[in-house]
Amino acid sequence: MKRVVVCLALLAALSLSVHAADGTHSHDFVLTAETPATCTAQGAKVYTCECGETKTETIPALGHDFAQTWTVDREPTCDTPGLKTRHCSRCDAVTDLLSIKQTNHDFLITTIEPTCTTAGSRHLVCQNCGKEMDDNIVPALGHAPGLWVIEREAACETDGLRSRSCTRCGVKLETVPIQKTGHTWKDTVVPPTCTEAGYTLHTCRACGATKQDHPVKATGHSPAADGVTIKAPTCTEKGEQRARCTTCGETVSVAVPALGHRYSDTPTVDKQPTCTAKGEQSYHCLRCDARRDVTSLDRTAHKRQSVDLAATCTKGGAKGRVVCAVCGKELESGTATAALGHNYVQTAFQTAPTCTAGGSAIMRCTRCGAEKRQTLAALGHQYGTAWVVDRAPTCTAQGEKSHVCVRCGKRADVTSIPKKEHRLVYDVVVAPTCTEPGKSSGAHCGDCGKILESAGVIPATGHDYKVVEVYEEPTCTKAGSGRGRCAACGAQADVAIPARGHSFETKWTIDKQPTCTAQGEQSHHCTVCGKRKDVTTLPRKAHTVVTDKGRDATCTRDGKTAGSHCAVCGKVLEAQTVLKAPGHKLKAARTPATLKTNGKIVKTCKRCGQVVSKEKIYRVKSCKLEKARFTFDGKKKTPALVIRDKKGNRLKEKRDYTLTYDKGRKQIGFYTVTVTFRRNYAGEKTLRFRIVPRRPVGLDAAQTPTRITLSWEPVSGATGYAVYELVGSKRQKLCETEKLYVKLNDRASGHKYTFTVVALTKTPDGVLRSDDSAPKLTATKPAPLSLSATRSGQRAVLRWNNAGDCEYEIYYAPKRNGKLVCIGTTKGTSFTTGVYPHGRACFKVKAVVRSDTGVLSTQSSDVRQLWL
Repeated sequence: MKRVVVCLALLAALSLSVHAADGTHSHDFVLTAETPATCTAQGAKVYTCECGETKTETIPALGHDFAQTWTVDREPTCDTPGLKTRHCSRCDAVTDLLSIKQTNHDFLITTIEPTCTTAGSRHLVCQNCGKEMDDNIVPALGHAPGLWVIEREAACETDGLRSRSCTRCGVKLETVPIQKTGHTWKDTVVPPTCTEAGYTLHTCRACGATKQDHPVKATGHSPAADGVTIKAPTCTEKGEQRARCTTCGETVSVAVPALGHRYSDTPTVDKQPTCTAKGEQSYHCLRCDARRDVTSLDRTAHKRQSVDLAATCTKGGAKGRVVCAVCGKELESGTATAALGHNYVQTAFQTAPTCTAGGSAIMRCTRCGAEKRQTLAALGHQYGTAWVVDRAPTCTAQGEKSHVCVRCGKRADVTSIPKKEHRLVYDVVVAPTCTEPGKSSGAHCGDCGKILESAGVIPATGHDYKVVEVYEEPTCTKAGSGRGRCAACGAQADVAIPARGHSFETKWTIDKQPTCTAQGEQSHHCTVCGKRKDVTTLPRKAHTVVTDKGRDATCTRDGKTAGSHCAVCGKVLEAQTVLKAPGHKLKAARTPATLKTNGKIVKTCKRCGQVVSKEKIYRVKSCKLEKARFTFDGKKKTPALVIRDKKGNRLKEKRDYTLTYDKGRKQIGFYTVTVTFRRNYAGEKTLRFRIVPRRPVGLDAAQTPTRITLSWEPVSGATGYAVYELVGSKRQKLCETEKLYVKLNDRASGHKYTFTVVALTKTPDGVLRSDDSAPKLTATKPAPLSLSATRSGQRAVLRWNNAGDCEYEIYYAPKRNGKLVCIGTTKGTSFTTGVYPHGRACFKVKAVVRSDTGVLSTQSSDVRQLWL
């Protein structure tokens, strides 16, 4: 084969040399490029000779291949028809456009019943396209007023309220006040004390409200001379001493006069003068450092310093320049020097130039770093002189070579390289194995893998297993199993092991020994599995007699008489008689439990001295009042107690403890109950409970845009009141007062607030607080409204200022004194009305703050008149 290839190469070389000598050439065209034909355009094949000559062969256009089946390009809908065509299988061309009939609406109908304020209708929704529409509109029913209902009874100072609502929707339609009844007073004279003024107290017999008049000034405290200094006086502030009042015994504060300033005789420099600012001096107080006679100090002279200013690329400098060394002020400008100008150097490519496209570079000044951009020309291609093999030839395909640009890799002078001959390789003979067949010798190409000579098949030999591991041993009657290994290939598999058969002994084996109650048994056994044959019985034995001793009875254990039984089978031959135990005769010793330690009860037998039982008495762990806080109602309070031991067991009154209460227990104040333990418990404990004032009632509010005034009815026994604001789930304390009202200023206009009041009673043991009053939801009045109206065709555009967190009602009347009718509501600060006929139109805006139960506060604007 190699000789043939060499000869052919020599002949080709001789042929080329002959052609070159004669000056003639025979073209050998090879297909180098192909453009396939399409439905509408021709294709082409380009053939090239190694000398560079080419020829082109035209391929006719294919024409369209339209499908026989239709393609739906657009699905039909309820409103628009669809479209179907036949498509070409090779390109996107279509033919035979046909319309598909549109579908009809499939409406799902929902009926909406009319209400008092909203109209009813049928709502239709297409289940295909989702289109919605309404028809069969029924007007709103309007409200149906019900009977009058009293919401709040009239009281002494507050009007009552009655209202009626719609019987269909429950909306409140009208509210009418009920006239208040007025107070019926009872007079009581309260004398003055050291701290509190005297007065005449008038109490309403109906509601308990109070008022005061005819005040008498408090007598004032009479402090003792031996007071204790709490706060020393300073130059400007008074001091304080604590002393006991000789009249009421209360510890009171006594003011000590301020000392006044004591100034130094020499001045102190408070601020040193500089060359830019004056200084300051004054005389200081020796105690508090207060100042007087403040005097300014003259500025100092500038400190001259010669500093040259260096020139830059864009700015000139200066020589002989003089500045102040302290403040930096320029004193002499010196001689000016010119700017240096930029010194640009190329630092990096912004866009590197290529063979076909220009680039740009960044130029940077070496002094100041300023940058500028410079344009660079394209480099042009630079082809190498040596041939580059782009694709090496193989035995199945030609190769390719060209000249390549060293910068961008573009190819030129592309030339084909002839195919190679197949490289013959003989296949290795494969011997067969236990499971895989073998094969005989064959041949293939070492480069492309083409089979040049087919190989034959040798059948597999199969496994030859030997047992190497036993899973289950074979028995006399049953085959075993194990793991076998092939002697040839080492493969492993499960194999069966044959059964062994029985092997019986010649001697007798006693299977069951004879006793005094049962016969025995003997047989011949298999030495492997133990199976029996020739089974024979053995006769019973006689009883073995054993004597049972007797014993005397004790407090806790029975006694018995003597007897006998068989030592082998246990059969009773002579029965024993039981002598009953008399039991313990007990005496008890008790150690009571306390609040801190456990106790115990120890029981001992008087006959034998044995400790029969030890009972632990657990200490008292908790001792609490079932209720430690009561509201004043004029009745005696006797709270029950809950006392438990460490294990949670509840102690019983009179058996485990007794109670002693303070006397009275009717008025507001602190009281005690004393627990005295007995029997199994020892010790004493005192608990405290309290009677607090009633919670305030009649909480009411009066509003302005920035203030809310709260008032409430007096509480018997209260010495003051605490006012709280409820914010979400939290309660925020606002103030404490002794009056029956409080003014809350600086509130936001048109905002809702919730308040509650607590009654306070001061006692020597502390302050007692009532429960919170019922919360009062109120709102400040909205801010005054300033309404403006402009015309937009036959509509009016209304605008007003923000009055707070409220809703705005818009009213209309055809004339200034006409009846105003509500035409809409909004949360915003502008409103565009509907179309009205030409002529006069009057509008008013009302700001309303509402709650779930009704209107809290309102504010109305002036009426605005507009010609439409």
